[in-house]
Amino acid sequence: MRTIQAEVFKKVLQSAGLDLEEYPPEALAVVLESIARGIALESSLGITRSHASMRALVERHLAKLEP
Repeated sequence: MRTIQAEVFKKVLQSAGLDLEEYPPEALAVVLESIARGIALESSLGITRSHASMRALVERHLAKLEP
């Protein structure tokens, strides 16, 4: 799964003109997956503080990569 995510990130980052060494696709895949898993785990425990702001932060940065 991570290989597929990294390939998608690679294409998106390249189309946005970003340096893949500065923004390694594999690392970004790990970061986003970790955030998602962390939010899911915390939510299952009833912890939701700061989740909305984290989602907004991620969405803001991902939106910058859209053509």
